[in-house]
Amino acid sequence: MKNRLLLVFFGILFFISNLKLLAQSTSNKGKDFWVAYAGHIDGLTSRMTLFLSSDINTTYTVKSNGLTIASGMITANIVTPVFIDPNQHGVYIGSSNVKEINKGINVTTGEPISLYCVISNNARTGSTLVLPTSTLEREYYVFSYQNKGSSNITPYSEFTIVGVQDQSVIEITPKQSSRDGNRLANVPFQITLNKGDVYQYQSVNDLTGTHLKAISGCTPFAVFSGTTWSAFCEDGNSRTPNGGDNLFQQLFPVTAWGKNFVSSPFYNTLNGNTDIIRIIVAEDNTTVNVNGSTTSANGIPLSNPYNKGSIITFFTTKPNIIKASSPIAVAQYQTSQTCNLNNGATTAQGVVYAGDPEMTILNPIEQTLKDITVYSRLNSVAGVNTNIVKYFLNVIIKTIDIAGFTLDGASIASQFKPIDNSDYSYAVIDVTNSSDQHRLVAAGGFTAIAYGYGNVESYAYLAGTDLKNLKSNIQAFQSGSTVASTNFCLGNNFDFILKIPYLTDKITWNLNGGANVEVMNSPSYTTKVEDGVLYYLYNYYLPSTKFANTGNYILKAIIHKPVSADCAIDEEIFTAFDIFSPNFTLPNEACVNTPVEFKDASPTTGGTIKSWRWDFGDGTYSTLQSPIA
Repeated sequence: MKNRLLLVFFGILFFISNLKLLAQSTSNKGKDFWVAYAGHIDGLTSRMTLFLSSDINTTYTVKSNGLTIASGMITANIVTPVFIDPNQHGVYIGSSNVKEINKGINVTTGEPISLYCVISNNARTGSTLVLPTSTLEREYYVFSYQNKGSSNITPYSEFTIVGVQDQSVIEITPKQSSRDGNRLANVPFQITLNKGDVYQYQSVNDLTGTHLKAISGCTPFAVFSGTTWSAFCEDGNSRTPNGGDNLFQQLFPVTAWGKNFVSSPFYNTLNGNTDIIRIIVAEDNTTVNVNGSTTSANGIPLSNPYNKGSIITFFTTKPNIIKASSPIAVAQYQTSQTCNLNNGATTAQGVVYAGDPEMTILNPIEQTLKDITVYSRLNSVAGVNTNIVKYFLNVIIKTIDIAGFTLDGASIASQFKPIDNSDYSYAVIDVTNSSDQHRLVAAGGFTAIAYGYGNVESYAYLAGTDLKNLKSNIQAFQSGSTVASTNFCLGNNFDFILKIPYLTDKITWNLNGGANVEVMNSPSYTTKVEDGVLYYLYNYYLPSTKFANTGNYILKAIIHKPVSADCAIDEEIFTAFDIFSPNFTLPNEACVNTPVEFKDASPTTGGTIKSWRWDFGDGTYSTLQSPIA
């Protein structure tokens, strides 16, 4: 006899309203990006490849000068490549000290994605993680390196600026004279860019330390820096570097710089190469500490305290703990394969550990990730001209959080090695024979770099970055919670906290471009001190009725600045977050003593659920996605 059971489990209802989402969108995900096709030693024979990666299906469009280069659909968890031939699209920047009108490349998507960019040809590959337009700011310092190898064509150090707002006036103080001799080292000058315009500056000498700052209404802009080609060893190496690559990295704005960095050796560094570490200082009277010392960085004397714009260079084959009393930026360079004494002095004499120079801007510990999917395997995409055959991931994490770290769903705890005299560990993970993309997850946060090697070729870029403005930002909380997040369930009330380093007498809150606008005059505040800086905290509440639908939401705060503040005009700060509605399938009826299946069919739009807790109301529970009870 069939007994019909009405499966109305009151116990199940509680977890729907209290479901905790452990996913956290990182700020290198976005819907709008600007890229520059920076100079490459091979000029128009080089190719740019954009890799578009998303965990949900979405549309994309790539444009320049108002013309569509490519458009279509991105399939969830499958990388979408976009090839840009500079002979078909006039976006290549081979000039120096020239304003190129509307040559910026704009990528827009329907839903947030991660974007990576590679410029390559003939085993000369430079690559970068691309930052969303929303994370750009108004001040940068350039990283590059002096070429010490020989080439048939003169190679240049370079930086390339993309305007993202009209009438952006940018002051440039170059460290070296321009290749045409019309701009002199250490003599400031100004350029004006409209949205989509590109300005590139090249020099035969190292441009590291060049200062760029918007002086017109604090307008943001994007900066890419590196070289058209360069070969180099660490100082003191007896070898001549005879293999080179172009260096290509998007720069972090000064507002995203941190005070704490951890570097880990790359695979080749563990096998004979020596890495180069460079530090740039943001503020006067900064004290820098390397591996517990304020007098020496691995044998290179430190001259503390440092002034704004100072550059520190040292060499390493091991992990490094770098701390500073004020914000700094750190870049890690890999050297030519012929610098490695385990290889022959020339390629013809034998190469065991292949790879050539690469530059990676490091994440500060303050900008750690919790969940990222990174595209790694360049040669898995037909049409990408590369010699890369070996692929790796470097991961840095607090030792206490190793047990919670997963790579593609699996624990790799045994691969981590502790870093002496620190709370951190690192892993160098060979993913050569693994999948094209990798998902890295750890609730405690981590930093990661994807990279690879081939004969006289290498690439490396950050797996992702949180890229918070560490001085001013907005955090979102489910009401009653003390844990900030970017993913929430439908039906929640929200508290927001605006943190700024100055007082204001007026804040205009704007949800989703005018859907809800509220002006707060003389708003109340509390204060907190972080690293010796006094911050003002302004609270804002929005009820669940303001979020009737699932999807991506943007809350913007327009802050009236006092005249005494730096860049004393109204400042706009925003936070983006996702809201979605879980969808759980419950059976209408079942037989007694017959297994019953419960299914989670939640849409992926707005985030991904990473944990479940089903309460069946009889004292039993399940943490499976779709349990059978």
